[in-house]
Amino acid sequence: MEDAATDAAAALIGQGVLGALVILLTLACWRLVVALQKAQNDRVDDAKRVAQTLLDLNDKWNASVNSLTQAVDRLATSTTPRSP
Repeated sequence: MEDAATDAAAALIGQGVLGALVILLTLACWRLVVALQKAQNDRVDDAKRVAQTLLDLNDKWNASVNSLTQAVDRLATSTTPRSP
């Protein structure tokens, strides 16, 4: 594969300025694609962290609601109704 790339580069350079320009633009595009892939992976990682944080907060919220519900149930069952 490397030999084919070297041969292609040599052929393009043999075309003069336009060939060299094609090589430079190809390298620039390749660098942009690599940077884009890295940025996309970083955003996916960010989204995963945000989702995990929201799930953790939801678990804490549910635990608090359950705890308060149990406390209210205990309070309701421990008090005796007063007769008028």
